[in-house]
Amino acid sequence: MTSSPYSSKTLATCEDVLAANITKKGFTAGKSHFNDVWARDALYASWGVISSHPSWAENTLSTLQAHMQNGQVPLRVGRQNMVNVFLGLPTSHGPVYTNDKNKDVALDPNSLYVITAAKLVENKPSVKEIYEDSVSRALEWLARHETNELLTEGSYASWDDALKKQGVSLYNNVLYAAALRKASKAFDLTYSAKARRVEERITSALWNETYFNAWRGRKACDVAGNLLAVYFNVGSRSQHQTILSHVDDQQHAHKDSFLKTNYPSYHLTDTYLPFYLLGMQDYHDQGPYWTWITALEHLVRSRVNEDLSRVSNAKRLDEWIQDHGVIPEVLDQDLSPLKRLAYESETGFSWTAGLILAAQE
Repeated sequence: MTSSPYSSKTLATCEDVLAANITKKGFTAGKSHFNDVWARDALYASWGVISSHPSWAENTLSTLQAHMQNGQVPLRVGRQNMVNVFLGLPTSHGPVYTNDKNKDVALDPNSLYVITAAKLVENKPSVKEIYEDSVSRALEWLARHETNELLTEGSYASWDDALKKQGVSLYNNVLYAAALRKASKAFDLTYSAKARRVEERITSALWNETYFNAWRGRKACDVAGNLLAVYFNVGSRSQHQTILSHVDDQQHAHKDSFLKTNYPSYHLTDTYLPFYLLGMQDYHDQGPYWTWITALEHLVRSRVNEDLSRVSNAKRLDEWIQDHGVIPEVLDQDLSPLKRLAYESETGFSWTAGLILAAQE
């Protein structure tokens, strides 16, 4: 494996972003419109500080643990009405457990909580007793959302929450399998056999000989979900190579500067209708470039020991960060931070900063 494509300047910028976004309650997603503790953003960000600043990861985990409700990890802790936030109206503060569009529950905060707690325990065994009960409760809550051992989700409740995913999705089930496996190892829980069954069912339900479908009934490559499948070793080595070759081919065919969220486009009806009115219908559908996906791609290729000298996306992101001195959330086609009528990209994005640093550990 070659050395990291990220320069010392970029790594320092990532560290600065996380230092600026850490609070007593954990990582905020950003400093402007996302300056709340969004569970998925904060937990992914925590992967980058497990070794260097474990107390920062503990801040996030402890806050989410304190606000667990019948085993459910909150979606975020902070401002409770994001519609009011974007309209500049006041809102109350506290934990939020359902999405802001139709009140379905998100599943990935629970899986990511378990994965992150396990990563922390592997690095710092002394905290095992602090989290083991909450990890068990988090997994028990997830089990209540299973059908035939695969998680089933509602609309607008995944990381790409502008999409009306329903039923069995790749992203959530890959994280579920990873959570079961890592809980078994770090907390001595008996979930290893179940993790294998979930992985087998993911392949049976979603593999199409080239990649895992985004969700049951939708033949499209969810790039993040497929990269996470490779990272967490869901599927075979040959499947992983097929996936990585496919996303390479699709990026080149579309002449994209970075990987998009998906190939091909989803159906028009898959996107939350009001996003069309706001000009944001492509936010999670082959629109802007999400930098966390580029950071994840490098993390994945590092894990499978690819020759990173030929992987250009991380190099381009490194050059962009060096030139601009910030960590962007999303970039538009012209590689400027996304700016639409009702939305501007975060430029101090914890999620991406954490994953870039995670690949260095």
